[in-house]
Amino acid sequence: MVMKIKEMTMVVKMIEMIVGMKMIRMKMIRTIIQMTIILKMIEMRMMMNKIEMTKVMKMIEMIIKII
Repeated sequence: MVMKIKEMTMVVKMIEMIVGMKMIRMKMIRTIIQMTIILKMIEMRMMMNKIEMTKVMKMIEMIIKII
């Protein structure tokens, strides 16, 4: 029982942490999801040059670093 109570408090703290981070990151996550969807669309069409792809990848890396 003691272990279960400790586990519950740990889970609650974890959830609080995740919720707190989500409140900050929600907009950023949405933009990343939109960007990934756009990238998938572009990949499907295969219209982008390799140089442009690397530029987009660098942009995404920058955004991920900001988060």
